[in-house]
Amino acid sequence: MSLTEEEAISELSEIDAALPEPSEIAGLSRQEACETYLRVKPKVERVLGWISKIPRYGSRITKVMKVLMAMVDITCDAPGNNCES
Repeated sequence: MSLTEEEAISELSEIDAALPEPSEIAGLSRQEACETYLRVKPKVERVLGWISKIPRYGSRITKVMKVLMAMVDITCDAPGNNCES
């Protein structure tokens, strides 16, 4: 599903509200970090299609996000990460 700009901005606002501040990351347990990630992951996946359409940089930003998300999936043992335990 392709998001409109308004829908994408709304999703990004919800993601932003759900994330801790960068200075708070070091204080999170692995469980807290993974719970937060798994809560926002579906929203991030929804906005990646919209981000990929940003001229010049969107596809590169999307690639970086997908690689980082795949790494976090392994760390957090997310469903569908295609990694054997």
